[in-house]
Amino acid sequence: MKQLGIALLVCVSFLTACQKQPTAASNVSNEPPIDFPAVLQQAKSENKFVLLEFTGSDWCPPCIAMHENVFSKPEFKEYIKPQTLYVVVDFPNDTPQSDAQKKANAALAEKFKAEAFPTFVLLNSEGTEIWRQVGGFASTPAEFIAAIEAAKKKSPATATK
Repeated sequence: MKQLGIALLVCVSFLTACQKQPTAASNVSNEPPIDFPAVLQQAKSENKFVLLEFTGSDWCPPCIAMHENVFSKPEFKEYIKPQTLYVVVDFPNDTPQSDAQKKANAALAEKFKAEAFPTFVLLNSEGTEIWRQVGGFASTPAEFIAAIEAAKKKSPATATK
């Protein structure tokens, strides 16, 4: 019984760590805020998909693992670039962001109902959501790519690049 209690405590702690956390109050980042209407316009004009990654890049263990095991790998970068606009919507604790960036990120999280991290949302070139995944799930670029490809095949209206 004691082991069950410890296991439950570990699970609750892990799930709590993956929920939204407050962002740092500092306002130092030079990153421009995400201009989502411009992203959608570019996707439409270039007939590309949009992959939104909602992440807590410096505090969320599954987010950090996905970055290290999937997104930083050449295989993922080579796959994603020609056919997809990859947008990272970050909610860091220790990395400073401008107020404009925080506001833009919060608006996107609300629009796409990203309530836990990581959350991945794939949109077709028209801006319609065709796939969503909450939580870290892939340990290799191939696993992530396979999930995206399966979603594209199921979508009635997809980009063709």
